[in-house]
Amino acid sequence: MKTVVINKAQLREFLELYQQGVDAWVKAGEKLVELVEACPDVFDTLLEMDPRLNPHILQRFEALGRRMLHPQLLTDDTPGYRALSRLPFSAQKKYIEEPVPVLTCDEGQPDDHLLVNVRDLSPRQVKQVFNNGKLRTLAQQKVWLTEYRRREFDKYSLKQSQERPSWQIRGKKVEFSAHTVLSAREIAAILSQLT
Repeated sequence: MKTVVINKAQLREFLELYQQGVDAWVKAGEKLVELVEACPDVFDTLLEMDPRLNPHILQRFEALGRRMLHPQLLTDDTPGYRALSRLPFSAQKKYIEEPVPVLTCDEGQPDDHLLVNVRDLSPRQVKQVFNNGKLRTLAQQKVWLTEYRRREFDKYSLKQSQERPSWQIRGKKVEFSAHTVLSAREIAAILSQLT
């Protein structure tokens, strides 16, 4: 196996070029805002001029130029960063650098939480932590988790009830599961099986 030696100067050069690219994106966003302010139909003109562009990219660059979108969120499409992009710019900046509290309570256990990088949140955790462009508090997360567990239990119960018949004949008796509703035809079918 060949050993590869990485030159620190090359690493620094990459990082500098990356930062220059990010700075160029911000300048491009600022320039796009100027163009939009001068001519609201500028998107159409830009789309005609360059087929590599699309309305979504232009909207993202406009948000970047208006300081509504942090540059780091432009290229990262993780569930956590998608949710973070709906928060105000100051919160985006904060939670790109700092982890968010994620409630991890189990039944019968005291409330506990972890600090998790937004980029590492699972899709379910994103729903737990974020709500319509806001970050939930730990108390709000607890309410969400309680509701989530109830919904999951209801789904499980419904699935179980669908897999199990609503009634069964045991000898000369009919056993019904809870909350059973029968039509006249179903009652007739049960009676015909009993006689």
